[in-house]
Amino acid sequence: MAEQSLPGQPEVDEEQATKRGLPDAWIFTDSGWALIIESKVASDPTIRQLNRHIATAKRRGFAAPNLLLIVVDVGKTHVTRSGRTQKKSWSDLYRWAVGRSARSEWAKHFATYLEIAEAKMIREDYLREGKLTAFTGIPFDSEHPYTYLEAKRLLKLIIEELKGDKGFIGKVGVDKTSPGRPAITGRESTGVWDFLRMARVGGPHTFTRYPHLTVAVGVDHMEADVTLPNGVPEKTRTRVLGEDLEVFEQRMAQVLSNMRGVIRSDDSVRPVVKVLQRHYATQRSLLTRDALIYCDLRTAFRSKRKSAHKYQPEWLRTIYNVMMHKRSNLQFQVGVEIPYIHSTVIKTPRATKLIADAFLALRPLLGRCSSR
Repeated sequence: MAEQSLPGQPEVDEEQATKRGLPDAWIFTDSGWALIIESKVASDPTIRQLNRHIATAKRRGFAAPNLLLIVVDVGKTHVTRSGRTQKKSWSDLYRWAVGRSARSEWAKHFATYLEIAEAKMIREDYLREGKLTAFTGIPFDSEHPYTYLEAKRLLKLIIEELKGDKGFIGKVGVDKTSPGRPAITGRESTGVWDFLRMARVGGPHTFTRYPHLTVAVGVDHMEADVTLPNGVPEKTRTRVLGEDLEVFEQRMAQVLSNMRGVIRSDDSVRPVVKVLQRHYATQRSLLTRDALIYCDLRTAFRSKRKSAHKYQPEWLRTIYNVMMHKRSNLQFQVGVEIPYIHSTVIKTPRATKLIADAFLALRPLLGRCSSR
């Protein structure tokens, strides 16, 4: 095998290889079989470049060389060649490696390398579109502690998978073309979060004025919520929560009923509703919580079966009264929390479906989130 060089010649540095148009790797045998590998991340190859690789191989005695093109997004790479040419995405190779990592240390190292490389590229804003890896679950536990860079990588993968699910997008009413947060930083020590913008919210305004779907990857759990930020207009807040307490309770009861299927698929799921009062001393300081009202939705309604969640309807009533008479910076959220330590799904690729199902359970509220 030769890396950024030709068979029988010494290797050159990356800058020289680029100038000379050398392939990234060349695997060959003495019998005349050859595989040329050209890989790209931030740019696409040209047909001229690929033809030059093939021509070079033939001049060196490889009559029928194979060419493997590795790119970020196969669907967006339109360069094609007839003959012995294949296109694969980095995420294809990542899935292949993950599937063999239990049996092969080399596959495990390769998968880990791609995870680290992707996290660094995201941090440096080098990988703005596409991905090198694929979402295989959230691995954080005592043996695999939370890190900001890995959480940010996983969050990006989750958001991309949700946006790529046409059924989910259509049912929930998300605008898949709108960007999320302009910058995800490590300011908040409890985790990282991003959001999905609702369709038909009207105008290119900041997301702090409209309801949206929040996905958060925290230190010990992940969250999926519909969020009413502090800047939501009063009429929108009333439309979503209800014009009186009875309507609010009916909508929360419907949400909880919808959540039953989500909880059956993973009994660690906690359906929660919360109101947070907070402030930041400076733009770069950590969040300061001034007050938090938090309750498991199962405490708000009597259960027909024996339950560990004791009936306490006052929490839900208090939340509604606070939100309808707010005098400070308040954020309302209802959704799910999924603790890593107890979940049977969160460490697997099925986690994104669990998140999507949780958002679908919130449709009694989502249909009222439009600004119109």
